[in-house]
Amino acid sequence: MHPQGSDWRFVALAALVFAVGGCVVARSPARGDSGWLPYVPALAALLAIALLRQSQGGASSGYSPLAILPVVWVAVVLDRRAVLVVTACSGLMFAIPLLLIGAPSYPESGWRGAILWTVAAYIVGAVVNATVSDQRRQAHEALRHSEEIEEMQRAFAAIANVARDVSLGTDARELVCSAAVASTDATLATVVEPRGDGFEITGSAGVPIGRQELRSVQPKASAAAFKAGRPVFIADVSTQPGVSPTIVRATGIVSALFEPILRDGRPVGVLCVAWATPRSDIDGKTRAVVQFLATEAGAAIERSDLLARLDGQAHSDPLTSLPNRRAWDETLAAELRGDATACVAMIDIDHFKRFNDLNGHAAGDRLLRACTLAWKNHLRPADTLARVGGEEFGVLLPGCTLEDATRVLERLRFATPSATTASVGVAERLPGESASDLLARADAALYEAKDTGRDRLHTAA
Repeated sequence: MHPQGSDWRFVALAALVFAVGGCVVARSPARGDSGWLPYVPALAALLAIALLRQSQGGASSGYSPLAILPVVWVAVVLDRRAVLVVTACSGLMFAIPLLLIGAPSYPESGWRGAILWTVAAYIVGAVVNATVSDQRRQAHEALRHSEEIEEMQRAFAAIANVARDVSLGTDARELVCSAAVASTDATLATVVEPRGDGFEITGSAGVPIGRQELRSVQPKASAAAFKAGRPVFIADVSTQPGVSPTIVRATGIVSALFEPILRDGRPVGVLCVAWATPRSDIDGKTRAVVQFLATEAGAAIERSDLLARLDGQAHSDPLTSLPNRRAWDETLAAELRGDATACVAMIDIDHFKRFNDLNGHAAGDRLLRACTLAWKNHLRPADTLARVGGEEFGVLLPGCTLEDATRVLERLRFATPSATTASVGVAERLPGESASDLLARADAALYEAKDTGRDRLHTAA
Protein backbone atom coordinates (compact mmCIF):
# COMPACT_ATOMS: atom_id res chain seq x y z
CA MET A 1 0.00 0.00 0.00
CA HIS A 2 1.15 3.58 -0.64
CA PRO A 3 2.89 4.93 2.48
CA GLN A 4 0.62 7.97 2.49
CA GLY A 5 -2.57 5.86 2.06
CA SER A 6 -5.05 5.85 -0.80
CA ASP A 7 -5.36 8.77 -3.16
CA TRP A 8 -9.14 9.06 -3.22
CA ARG A 9 -9.10 11.27 -6.27
CA PHE A 10 -7.91 8.31 -8.35
CA VAL A 11 -10.37 6.02 -6.59
CA ALA A 12 -13.28 8.34 -7.43
CA LEU A 13 -12.12 8.67 -11.01
CA ALA A 14 -11.82 4.86 -11.29
CA ALA A 15 -15.36 4.48 -9.96
CA LEU A 16 -16.61 6.96 -12.55
CA VAL A 17 -14.86 5.08 -15.37
CA PHE A 18 -16.30 1.76 -14.12
CA ALA A 19 -19.79 3.33 -14.08
CA VAL A 20 -19.43 4.58 -17.66
CA GLY A 21 -18.34 1.15 -18.83
CA GLY A 22 -21.27 -0.46 -16.98
CA CYS A 23 -23.74 1.94 -18.61
CA VAL A 24 -22.42 1.10 -22.05
CA VAL A 25 -22.87 -2.63 -21.39
CA ALA A 26 -26.39 -2.08 -20.03
CA ARG A 27 -27.61 0.14 -22.89
CA SER A 28 -25.92 -1.66 -25.78
CA PRO A 29 -25.12 -5.37 -25.34
CA ALA A 30 -21.81 -6.30 -26.92
CA ARG A 31 -21.97 -7.79 -30.42
CA GLY A 32 -19.25 -8.46 -32.94
CA ASP A 33 -21.04 -6.31 -35.55
CA SER A 34 -21.30 -3.15 -33.41
CA GLY A 35 -17.98 -1.52 -34.46
CA TRP A 36 -15.87 -0.04 -31.68
CA LEU A 37 -18.65 0.06 -29.06
CA PRO A 38 -18.07 -3.45 -27.60
CA TYR A 39 -14.51 -2.45 -26.71
CA VAL A 40 -15.60 0.46 -24.49
CA PRO A 41 -16.41 -1.58 -21.32
CA ALA A 42 -13.17 -3.56 -21.52
CA LEU A 43 -11.01 -0.49 -22.13
CA ALA A 44 -12.86 1.41 -19.40
CA ALA A 45 -12.15 -1.43 -16.99
CA LEU A 46 -8.43 -1.36 -17.85
CA LEU A 47 -8.32 2.40 -17.33
CA ALA A 48 -10.10 2.04 -13.97
CA ILE A 49 -7.63 -0.65 -12.87
CA ALA A 50 -4.72 1.60 -13.86
CA LEU A 51 -6.22 4.40 -11.74
CA LEU A 52 -6.69 2.05 -8.78
CA ARG A 53 -3.06 0.94 -9.08
CA GLN A 54 -1.96 4.55 -9.03
CA SER A 55 -4.21 5.31 -6.04
CA GLN A 56 -2.58 2.54 -4.00
CA GLY A 57 1.06 3.15 -4.75
CA GLY A 58 1.60 1.67 -8.19
CA ALA A 59 2.88 -1.81 -9.04
CA SER A 60 2.62 -3.04 -5.45
CA SER A 61 -1.04 -2.12 -5.09
CA GLY A 62 -2.41 -5.65 -5.66
CA TYR A 63 -4.89 -4.54 -8.32
CA SER A 64 -2.82 -5.83 -11.24
CA PRO A 65 -4.46 -9.33 -11.40
CA LEU A 66 -7.82 -7.65 -12.09
CA ALA A 67 -6.57 -6.87 -15.61
CA ILE A 68 -7.40 -10.44 -16.61
CA LEU A 69 -11.13 -9.71 -16.27
CA PRO A 70 -11.52 -7.48 -19.37
CA VAL A 71 -9.55 -10.03 -21.41
CA VAL A 72 -11.80 -12.88 -20.29
CA TRP A 73 -14.92 -10.75 -20.86
CA VAL A 74 -14.12 -10.00 -24.50
CA ALA A 75 -13.05 -13.63 -24.95
CA VAL A 76 -16.57 -14.70 -23.90
CA VAL A 77 -18.68 -12.09 -25.70
CA LEU A 78 -16.53 -11.14 -28.72
CA ASP A 79 -13.96 -12.78 -31.00
CA ARG A 80 -10.26 -13.60 -31.19
CA ARG A 81 -9.42 -10.17 -32.64
CA ALA A 82 -11.00 -8.47 -29.61
CA VAL A 83 -8.91 -10.69 -27.33
CA LEU A 84 -5.76 -9.53 -29.12
CA VAL A 85 -6.73 -5.84 -28.95
CA VAL A 86 -7.66 -5.88 -25.25
CA THR A 87 -4.62 -7.96 -24.33
CA ALA A 88 -2.41 -5.41 -26.10
CA CYS A 89 -4.14 -2.59 -24.22
CA SER A 90 -3.62 -4.40 -20.91
CA GLY A 91 0.08 -4.67 -21.78
CA LEU A 92 0.12 -0.90 -22.40
CA MET A 93 -1.55 -0.44 -19.00
CA PHE A 94 1.55 -2.01 -17.44
CA ALA A 95 4.10 -0.45 -19.80
CA ILE A 96 3.01 3.23 -19.82
CA PRO A 97 3.51 3.79 -16.05
CA LEU A 98 6.94 2.13 -16.32
CA LEU A 99 7.87 4.61 -19.06
CA LEU A 100 6.23 7.79 -17.73
CA ILE A 101 6.37 7.41 -13.94
CA GLY A 102 9.05 4.81 -13.23
CA ALA A 103 10.59 3.97 -9.84
CA PRO A 104 9.88 3.75 -7.02
CA SER A 105 6.14 3.21 -7.77
CA TYR A 106 6.88 1.32 -10.99
CA PRO A 107 10.39 -0.21 -10.81
CA GLU A 108 12.22 -1.51 -13.89
CA SER A 109 11.70 -5.09 -12.72
CA GLY A 110 8.07 -4.58 -13.71
CA TRP A 111 8.96 -4.98 -17.40
CA ARG A 112 9.44 -8.70 -17.03
CA GLY A 113 6.11 -9.03 -15.25
CA ALA A 114 4.38 -6.91 -17.90
CA ILE A 115 5.67 -9.10 -20.74
CA LEU A 116 4.82 -12.33 -18.94
CA TRP A 117 1.42 -10.95 -18.05
CA THR A 118 0.63 -9.95 -21.62
CA VAL A 119 1.60 -13.37 -23.02
CA ALA A 120 -0.31 -15.25 -20.32
CA ALA A 121 -3.38 -13.03 -20.67
CA TYR A 122 -3.52 -13.63 -24.43
CA ILE A 123 -3.17 -17.40 -23.97
CA VAL A 124 -5.96 -17.44 -21.37
CA GLY A 125 -8.17 -15.24 -23.55
CA ALA A 126 -7.56 -17.31 -26.66
CA VAL A 127 -8.36 -20.58 -24.86
CA VAL A 128 -11.53 -19.14 -23.32
CA ASN A 129 -12.61 -17.69 -26.68
CA ALA A 130 -11.99 -20.99 -28.49
CA THR A 131 -13.94 -22.91 -25.87
CA VAL A 132 -16.88 -20.51 -25.91
CA SER A 133 -16.90 -20.34 -29.72
CA ASP A 134 -16.95 -24.13 -29.94
CA GLN A 135 -19.85 -24.30 -27.51
CA ARG A 136 -21.72 -21.67 -29.49
CA ARG A 137 -21.07 -23.53 -32.70
CA GLN A 138 -22.35 -26.77 -31.18
CA ALA A 139 -25.43 -24.98 -29.82
CA HIS A 140 -26.03 -23.41 -33.25
CA GLU A 141 -25.66 -26.77 -34.96
CA ALA A 142 -28.01 -28.36 -32.45
CA LEU A 143 -30.57 -25.60 -33.04
CA ARG A 144 -30.20 -25.87 -36.82
CA HIS A 145 -30.52 -29.65 -36.62
CA SER A 146 -33.61 -29.28 -34.45
CA GLU A 147 -35.13 -26.84 -36.96
CA GLU A 148 -34.35 -29.23 -39.81
CA ILE A 149 -35.99 -32.07 -37.91
CA GLU A 150 -39.06 -29.90 -37.33
CA GLU A 151 -39.19 -29.00 -41.02
CA MET A 152 -38.83 -32.65 -41.98
CA GLN A 153 -41.60 -33.53 -39.54
CA ARG A 154 -43.82 -30.90 -41.16
CA ALA A 155 -43.01 -32.35 -44.56
CA PHE A 156 -43.79 -35.88 -43.34
CA ALA A 157 -47.04 -34.62 -41.83
CA ALA A 158 -47.91 -33.07 -45.20
CA ILE A 159 -47.19 -36.41 -46.89
CA ALA A 160 -49.35 -38.19 -44.32
CA ASN A 161 -52.16 -35.80 -45.18
CA VAL A 162 -51.58 -36.51 -48.87
CA ALA A 163 -51.83 -40.26 -48.29
CA ARG A 164 -54.94 -39.81 -46.15
CA ASP A 165 -56.69 -37.53 -48.64
CA VAL A 166 -55.78 -39.81 -51.55
CA SER A 167 -57.28 -42.74 -49.67
CA LEU A 168 -60.48 -40.69 -49.50
CA GLY A 169 -60.41 -40.10 -53.25
CA THR A 170 -58.85 -36.61 -53.40
CA ASP A 171 -56.56 -35.75 -56.32
CA ALA A 172 -53.02 -36.73 -55.30
CA ARG A 173 -51.18 -34.54 -57.80
CA GLU A 174 -52.47 -31.23 -56.44
CA LEU A 175 -51.82 -32.39 -52.87
CA VAL A 176 -48.24 -33.42 -53.60
CA CYS A 177 -47.58 -30.02 -55.18
CA SER A 178 -49.11 -28.21 -52.20
CA ALA A 179 -46.94 -30.24 -49.83
CA ALA A 180 -43.84 -29.41 -51.88
CA VAL A 181 -44.58 -25.67 -51.78
CA ALA A 182 -45.32 -25.70 -48.04
CA SER A 183 -42.31 -27.77 -46.98
CA THR A 184 -39.64 -26.11 -49.17
CA ASP A 185 -40.88 -22.48 -49.25
CA ALA A 186 -41.16 -22.84 -53.02
CA THR A 187 -42.90 -20.40 -55.35
CA LEU A 188 -44.29 -23.03 -57.72
CA ALA A 189 -44.54 -26.81 -57.79
CA THR A 190 -45.88 -28.95 -60.62
CA VAL A 191 -46.29 -32.60 -61.50
CA VAL A 192 -45.36 -33.34 -65.11
CA GLU A 193 -46.31 -36.64 -66.74
CA PRO A 194 -45.76 -38.06 -70.24
CA ARG A 195 -48.75 -37.65 -72.52
CA GLY A 196 -48.51 -38.82 -76.12
CA ASP A 197 -45.27 -37.58 -77.64
CA GLY A 198 -44.59 -34.94 -74.98
CA PHE A 199 -45.20 -33.99 -71.37
CA GLU A 200 -48.19 -32.41 -69.69
CA ILE A 201 -48.74 -30.59 -66.39
CA THR A 202 -51.18 -32.73 -64.40
CA GLY A 203 -51.01 -30.88 -61.08
CA SER A 204 -49.75 -27.58 -59.70
CA ALA A 205 -49.63 -25.41 -56.58
CA GLY A 206 -48.14 -22.09 -55.54
CA VAL A 207 -48.33 -19.12 -57.89
CA PRO A 208 -51.74 -19.29 -59.61
CA ILE A 209 -51.29 -19.66 -63.35
CA GLY A 210 -53.38 -20.96 -66.24
CA ARG A 211 -53.13 -24.65 -67.08
CA GLN A 212 -52.51 -23.85 -70.74
CA GLU A 213 -49.48 -21.73 -69.79
CA LEU A 214 -48.24 -24.39 -67.41
CA ARG A 215 -47.94 -26.83 -70.27
CA SER A 216 -44.84 -25.00 -71.50
CA VAL A 217 -42.93 -24.86 -68.18
CA GLN A 218 -39.53 -26.53 -68.47
CA PRO A 219 -40.39 -29.29 -70.95
CA LYS A 220 -36.74 -29.99 -71.76
CA ALA A 221 -35.62 -30.03 -68.13
CA SER A 222 -38.54 -32.31 -67.20
CA ALA A 223 -37.73 -34.60 -70.11
CA ALA A 224 -34.06 -34.70 -69.09
CA ALA A 225 -34.90 -35.65 -65.51
CA PHE A 226 -37.48 -38.17 -66.72
CA LYS A 227 -35.17 -39.88 -69.22
CA ALA A 228 -32.12 -39.88 -66.94
CA GLY A 229 -34.08 -41.00 -63.89
CA ARG A 230 -32.15 -38.58 -61.66
CA PRO A 231 -32.65 -34.99 -60.40
CA VAL A 232 -31.85 -31.97 -62.54
CA PHE A 233 -31.15 -28.61 -60.87
CA ILE A 234 -31.10 -25.29 -62.76
CA ALA A 235 -29.76 -22.30 -60.82
CA ASP A 236 -31.03 -19.71 -63.34
CA VAL A 237 -33.96 -20.81 -65.50
CA SER A 238 -33.82 -17.61 -67.57
CA THR A 239 -30.61 -18.86 -69.21
CA GLN A 240 -32.20 -22.14 -70.37
CA PRO A 241 -33.57 -22.20 -73.94
CA GLY A 242 -36.18 -24.80 -72.96
CA VAL A 243 -37.82 -22.50 -70.43
CA SER A 244 -40.83 -20.42 -71.44
CA PRO A 245 -40.05 -16.69 -70.95
CA THR A 246 -43.77 -16.13 -70.43
CA ILE A 247 -43.81 -18.51 -67.46
CA VAL A 248 -40.62 -17.02 -66.00
CA ARG A 249 -42.13 -13.54 -66.15
CA ALA A 250 -45.53 -14.66 -64.84
CA THR A 251 -44.20 -16.62 -61.86
CA GLY A 252 -40.90 -14.88 -61.14
CA ILE A 253 -39.16 -18.25 -60.76
CA VAL A 254 -35.36 -18.20 -60.87
CA SER A 255 -34.11 -21.60 -59.69
CA ALA A 256 -35.78 -24.99 -60.13
CA LEU A 257 -35.29 -28.62 -59.15
CA PHE A 258 -36.70 -31.49 -61.24
CA GLU A 259 -37.09 -34.74 -59.30
CA PRO A 260 -38.17 -37.93 -61.15
CA ILE A 261 -41.28 -39.65 -59.82
CA LEU A 262 -40.52 -43.35 -59.75
CA ARG A 263 -42.85 -46.32 -59.65
CA ASP A 264 -41.30 -49.78 -59.38
CA GLY A 265 -37.92 -48.22 -60.14
CA ARG A 266 -38.93 -46.57 -63.42
CA PRO A 267 -39.86 -42.92 -64.01
CA VAL A 268 -43.54 -42.16 -64.47
CA GLY A 269 -43.39 -38.39 -64.07
CA VAL A 270 -41.41 -35.45 -62.69
CA LEU A 271 -41.97 -33.28 -59.62
CA CYS A 272 -40.82 -29.74 -60.47
CA VAL A 273 -40.16 -27.37 -57.56
CA ALA A 274 -39.18 -23.76 -58.35
CA TRP A 275 -38.19 -20.71 -56.28
CA ALA A 276 -38.33 -16.99 -56.99
CA THR A 277 -35.28 -16.54 -54.73
CA PRO A 278 -32.02 -17.42 -56.55
CA ARG A 279 -30.28 -20.57 -55.36
CA SER A 280 -26.77 -21.61 -56.28
CA ASP A 281 -27.44 -25.14 -55.05
CA ILE A 282 -30.03 -27.21 -53.19
CA ASP A 283 -29.25 -28.04 -49.58
CA GLY A 284 -29.43 -31.60 -48.34
CA LYS A 285 -32.64 -31.08 -46.39
CA THR A 286 -34.53 -29.69 -49.37
CA ARG A 287 -33.24 -32.46 -51.62
CA ALA A 288 -34.34 -35.08 -49.07
CA VAL A 289 -37.82 -33.53 -48.74
CA VAL A 290 -38.35 -33.26 -52.51
CA GLN A 291 -37.05 -36.80 -53.08
CA PHE A 292 -39.35 -38.09 -50.34
CA LEU A 293 -42.30 -36.23 -51.85
CA ALA A 294 -41.52 -37.60 -55.31
CA THR A 295 -41.31 -41.15 -53.93
CA GLU A 296 -44.62 -40.77 -52.16
CA ALA A 297 -46.07 -39.12 -55.25
CA GLY A 298 -45.46 -42.26 -57.29
CA ALA A 299 -47.48 -44.42 -54.90
CA ALA A 300 -50.07 -41.70 -54.24
CA ILE A 301 -50.68 -41.06 -57.93
CA GLU A 302 -51.01 -44.79 -58.56
CA ARG A 303 -53.63 -45.05 -55.80
CA SER A 304 -55.39 -41.92 -57.07
CA ASP A 305 -55.50 -43.25 -60.63
CA LEU A 306 -56.79 -46.58 -59.40
CA LEU A 307 -59.55 -44.87 -57.45
CA ALA A 308 -60.40 -42.76 -60.51
CA ARG A 309 -60.57 -45.89 -62.69
CA LEU A 310 -62.76 -47.66 -60.15
CA ASP A 311 -65.02 -44.63 -59.91
CA GLY A 312 -65.20 -44.45 -63.70
CA GLN A 313 -66.07 -48.12 -63.91
CA ALA A 314 -68.79 -47.65 -61.31
CA HIS A 315 -70.36 -44.87 -63.38
CA SER A 316 -69.90 -46.13 -66.94
CA ASP A 317 -71.22 -48.93 -69.08
CA PRO A 318 -68.31 -51.24 -70.03
CA LEU A 319 -69.76 -52.12 -73.45
CA THR A 320 -70.60 -48.66 -74.82
CA SER A 321 -68.51 -46.49 -72.43
CA LEU A 322 -71.64 -44.39 -71.89
CA PRO A 323 -72.81 -43.33 -68.43
CA ASN A 324 -74.68 -46.18 -66.74
CA ARG A 325 -77.97 -46.03 -64.81
CA ARG A 326 -76.23 -44.83 -61.64
CA ALA A 327 -74.47 -41.99 -63.46
CA TRP A 328 -77.70 -41.20 -65.34
CA ASP A 329 -79.65 -40.75 -62.11
CA GLU A 330 -76.89 -38.55 -60.63
CA THR A 331 -76.76 -36.42 -63.78
CA LEU A 332 -80.52 -35.89 -63.79
CA ALA A 333 -80.47 -34.88 -60.11
CA ALA A 334 -77.61 -32.42 -60.71
CA GLU A 335 -78.90 -30.89 -63.96
CA LEU A 336 -82.53 -30.53 -62.90
CA ARG A 337 -81.95 -28.56 -59.70
CA GLY A 338 -84.07 -25.46 -59.30
CA ASP A 339 -86.20 -24.41 -62.25
CA ALA A 340 -83.87 -25.51 -65.06
CA THR A 341 -85.67 -26.22 -68.32
CA ALA A 342 -84.92 -29.51 -70.08
CA CYS A 343 -86.32 -32.41 -72.05
CA VAL A 344 -85.75 -36.05 -71.21
CA ALA A 345 -86.13 -38.87 -73.72
CA MET A 346 -86.06 -42.66 -73.49
CA ILE A 347 -84.97 -44.65 -76.56
CA ASP A 348 -85.53 -48.37 -77.04
CA ILE A 349 -84.07 -50.44 -79.92
CA ASP A 350 -87.01 -52.25 -81.48
CA HIS A 351 -87.04 -56.06 -81.38
CA PHE A 352 -83.55 -56.22 -79.93
CA LYS A 353 -84.13 -59.67 -78.36
CA ARG A 354 -85.13 -61.10 -81.75
CA PHE A 355 -82.02 -59.49 -83.31
CA ASN A 356 -79.87 -61.23 -80.68
CA ASP A 357 -81.58 -64.56 -81.24
CA LEU A 358 -81.08 -64.36 -85.02
CA ASN A 359 -77.56 -62.92 -85.12
CA GLY A 360 -75.99 -63.83 -81.78
CA HIS A 361 -75.02 -61.78 -78.74
CA ALA A 362 -71.77 -60.59 -80.31
CA ALA A 363 -73.75 -59.01 -83.14
CA GLY A 364 -76.10 -57.52 -80.54
CA ASP A 365 -73.13 -55.94 -78.74
CA ARG A 366 -71.88 -54.50 -82.02
CA LEU A 367 -75.33 -53.05 -82.69
CA LEU A 368 -75.39 -51.36 -79.28
CA ARG A 369 -71.97 -49.79 -79.90
CA ALA A 370 -72.97 -48.72 -83.42
CA CYS A 371 -76.14 -47.05 -82.13
CA THR A 372 -74.10 -45.24 -79.47
CA LEU A 373 -71.69 -43.81 -82.05
CA ALA A 374 -74.46 -42.86 -84.48
CA TRP A 375 -76.61 -41.11 -81.87
CA LYS A 376 -73.74 -39.21 -80.22
CA ASN A 377 -72.97 -37.51 -83.54
CA HIS A 378 -76.34 -35.72 -83.39
CA LEU A 379 -76.02 -34.44 -79.80
CA ARG A 380 -74.45 -31.32 -78.32
CA PRO A 381 -71.52 -31.52 -75.87
CA ALA A 382 -73.91 -30.42 -73.10
CA ASP A 383 -76.35 -33.25 -73.84
CA THR A 384 -76.16 -36.59 -72.05
CA LEU A 385 -76.64 -40.01 -73.64
CA ALA A 386 -76.69 -42.93 -71.18
CA ARG A 387 -77.35 -46.65 -71.33
CA VAL A 388 -79.94 -47.24 -68.62
CA GLY A 389 -80.87 -50.84 -69.45
CA GLY A 390 -80.17 -53.67 -71.90
CA GLU A 391 -81.34 -51.97 -75.10
CA GLU A 392 -82.78 -48.88 -73.44
CA PHE A 393 -81.04 -45.47 -73.51
CA GLY A 394 -81.74 -42.14 -71.86
CA VAL A 395 -81.14 -38.69 -73.37
CA LEU A 396 -81.01 -35.44 -71.40
CA LEU A 397 -81.36 -32.25 -73.45
CA PRO A 398 -80.85 -29.28 -71.07
CA GLY A 399 -82.28 -25.89 -72.03
CA CYS A 400 -84.23 -27.46 -74.88
CA THR A 401 -87.92 -26.96 -75.76
CA LEU A 402 -90.15 -29.88 -76.71
CA GLU A 403 -90.20 -28.74 -80.33
CA ASP A 404 -86.40 -28.58 -80.57
CA ALA A 405 -86.04 -31.87 -78.72
CA THR A 406 -88.42 -33.57 -81.14
CA ARG A 407 -86.32 -32.52 -84.13
CA VAL A 408 -83.09 -33.76 -82.46
CA LEU A 409 -84.61 -37.09 -81.43
CA GLU A 410 -86.09 -37.72 -84.86
CA ARG A 411 -82.58 -37.35 -86.29
CA LEU A 412 -81.35 -39.86 -83.74
CA ARG A 413 -84.15 -42.28 -84.61
CA PHE A 414 -83.43 -42.10 -88.34
CA ALA A 415 -79.69 -42.55 -87.66
CA THR A 416 -80.22 -45.94 -86.00
CA PRO A 417 -77.92 -48.33 -87.97
CA SER A 418 -78.04 -51.93 -89.20
CA ALA A 419 -81.52 -51.74 -90.70
CA THR A 420 -83.02 -51.62 -87.22
CA THR A 421 -85.50 -49.14 -85.81
CA ALA A 422 -85.96 -47.38 -82.49
CA SER A 423 -88.89 -46.10 -80.46
CA VAL A 424 -88.63 -42.81 -78.56
CA GLY A 425 -90.59 -41.21 -75.75
CA VAL A 426 -89.89 -37.61 -74.76
CA ALA A 427 -91.17 -35.27 -72.05
CA GLU A 428 -90.58 -31.57 -71.46
CA ARG A 429 -90.07 -30.58 -67.84
CA LEU A 430 -93.01 -28.85 -66.20
CA PRO A 431 -92.45 -25.97 -63.75
CA GLY A 432 -91.27 -27.38 -60.41
CA GLU A 433 -91.33 -30.98 -61.70
CA SER A 434 -88.89 -33.38 -60.04
CA ALA A 435 -86.39 -35.46 -61.98
CA SER A 436 -88.15 -38.71 -61.09
CA ASP A 437 -91.55 -37.44 -62.25
CA LEU A 438 -90.08 -36.13 -65.52
CA LEU A 439 -88.35 -39.45 -66.15
CA ALA A 440 -91.58 -41.34 -65.42
CA ARG A 441 -93.48 -39.29 -68.03
CA ALA A 442 -90.76 -39.88 -70.63
CA ASP A 443 -90.83 -43.60 -69.86
CA ALA A 444 -94.61 -43.66 -70.22
CA ALA A 445 -94.30 -41.91 -73.60
CA LEU A 446 -91.81 -44.58 -74.72
CA TYR A 447 -94.21 -47.37 -73.86
CA GLU A 448 -96.94 -45.51 -75.75
CA ALA A 449 -94.68 -45.40 -78.82
CA LYS A 450 -93.99 -49.14 -78.54
CA ASP A 451 -97.63 -50.01 -77.95
CA THR A 452 -98.73 -48.06 -81.03
CA GLY A 453 -96.49 -49.90 -83.47
CA ARG A 454 -92.83 -48.99 -82.64
CA ASP A 455 -90.44 -47.12 -84.94
CA ARG A 456 -91.89 -43.78 -83.87
CA LEU A 457 -91.54 -40.89 -81.43
CA HIS A 458 -94.24 -40.14 -78.88
CA THR A 459 -94.39 -37.00 -76.71
CA ALA A 460 -95.65 -37.09 -73.13
CA ALA A 461 -98.87 -35.31 -72.29
